[in-house]
Amino acid sequence: MPWFTVVYDACVLYPAPLRDFLLQLALADLFRACWTNQIHDEWMRNVLANRPDLSENQLRRTRQLMDRHLSESKVLQAARTHRARLKNPPKSGEEYLTTIEAQSLPQTALFLRKYINLI
Repeated sequence: MPWFTVVYDACVLYPAPLRDFLLQLALADLFRACWTNQIHDEWMRNVLANRPDLSENQLRRTRQLMDRHLSESKVLQAARTHRARLKNPPKSGEEYLTTIEAQSLPQTALFLRKYINLI
């Protein structure tokens, strides 16, 4: 299990050779990789602006494969979104996990505990 997390920004997801290399490192469990939907949108927008020979559908497929094979990044995004939508959002990650446990979601809280510093 990787002991640290790396946020892949758009500048490393485009160009493709760098993205592929860094994704392989994450798939080898050297670290956890994560990104947001906004980061996806940015790198895809830049590729489409610079590479008219590629289609949005091709890039969408790459995005889906990234999300499928390194799905923890999307879980973290969902947790952040959920936390922000709470009526009185907890101030700390620990308070957030306590709130999740109180909502009868102990397995979710257990899973997210390893990402407490990112939530």
